[in-house]
Amino acid sequence: MWLLAIERERRQRVDEAIATRTRDLLRAALARHISETPVWAFGSLVAPGRFHEWSDVDVALEWLPSGMTLEYLQSLLSADVGREADVCLINRTRLKPTIERSGERWIAYRFRSSRMAESRTAERCGEPWAFSGIVSKNRATAGGPPQQPLSRH
Repeated sequence: MWLLAIERERRQRVDEAIATRTRDLLRAALARHISETPVWAFGSLVAPGRFHEWSDVDVALEWLPSGMTLEYLQSLLSADVGREADVCLINRTRLKPTIERSGERWIAYRFRSSRMAESRTAERCGEPWAFSGIVSKNRATAGGPPQQPLSRH
């Protein structure tokens, strides 16, 4: 019986590492493709202990940037993250209350300054990016003043 418990703990550690890596890849992809667009990450990616190696990523946009379609963004994110991505508009889904209650609101920014390009962030992910306005679960207060960008470390 204890072997099952050990294997379960090992699997949880692996799944947590996969979730962290997927979140990093998703954030970088969002910064690259739809910088400064508020998005909500929801589903198993933001639910502790629910993400696993076969999970997809769920993203709801507050608006669709000009020149972009949901299908095109979905294909870009799927390619960059290496797993299926489901993309919707938050105001056009029946899941809006659930997304706002249990999701995380992200805003991705791309940095173009040489100072940021020299940082450890740029060395690790290839492209400098940061997030601002990360609102954790159950905090849908997007109308407040903008926050300082949070750099990835």
